[in-house]
Amino acid sequence: MVAATGSMDNQSARKKLTRQEIFKRILKLGGFAVVVEVICLYVVLCPLFWMPMFNQVIFQPDRTVFDTKTVNAQFQTLFHVQRQDVMFDGPRGTKLSGSYFELPGNDKVVLINHGNAGNIEHRIPAVVNLLQAGYSVFLYDYEGYGKSTGKPTMQNVCEDGVFAFDYLVKQRHVLASNIILFGESLGSAVTCQLLTQRSCGAVIIQSGFDTLYRVGREHFVWLYLYPEIIMPKPRFDNMEVLSKPHPPLLIIHGGKDNIIPFHHAEALMKVAAEPKQLVKLPNAEHNDIYTTDREISSKALMEFRKSLGN
Repeated sequence: MVAATGSMDNQSARKKLTRQEIFKRILKLGGFAVVVEVICLYVVLCPLFWMPMFNQVIFQPDRTVFDTKTVNAQFQTLFHVQRQDVMFDGPRGTKLSGSYFELPGNDKVVLINHGNAGNIEHRIPAVVNLLQAGYSVFLYDYEGYGKSTGKPTMQNVCEDGVFAFDYLVKQRHVLASNIILFGESLGSAVTCQLLTQRSCGAVIIQSGFDTLYRVGREHFVWLYLYPEIIMPKPRFDNMEVLSKPHPPLLIIHGGKDNIIPFHHAEALMKVAAEPKQLVKLPNAEHNDIYTTDREISSKALMEFRKSLGN
């Protein structure tokens, strides 16, 4: 009887031990599963693996075609400028839409690379301000914006900028030294990328960022999990571009900008090579540059124009 009891106790112990082992294995398996889930989530969220969604987040094109007759008549009345709407060849067989405002007696042409939303019709206030400051203006829509064909991606909009520049030089016969690159918001990156490929007379950065990675982290905290080196290309590092020799640079930025905060302008100003200047619009946000603190921005553009000479 004693022997039998001892045998039963051993069996009970083995069963108990077996349950413990099973429990430990479940814990290990659960821990492993959690690790796998975390790794999968990390990979799925990595910008390198969701470029289509990444492009959708960045680019918000508006394909609305507006009736511009009234606005165009005002340009003729105020500035004696006839707006010239054009379609020109873009990369990969695309067609890009643009508008040329030639100010009589002026040889400086501002090439506007606009922001990520809307289309060229939303930049008319900028055109008015630039014409008043003594510049001719050429603005165009990236692929997928307005009347332009194609689809916007980080690489595509940079190529669009090159084709717009070449259109001015080859079709409009504007000297490269008379072209002033103007980058608004996301267009600051298009401008800086273009600056690495073409020579120009001057650069204006309005409401621009230092790097896309840094402004991205300010809006999407989970991007802090990823090193900048794995960000998709082009990486839109405006600091790197402007730290190298460049023509005269004017940076204009709203002091109350909560989309691309003013510290981005300060970072660009700090690293940019000379000649450079920073103009802060103390009351302006991101999308009201030409309605808030307009006198300051207008004066800055006029003085910059004078500094470039004839």
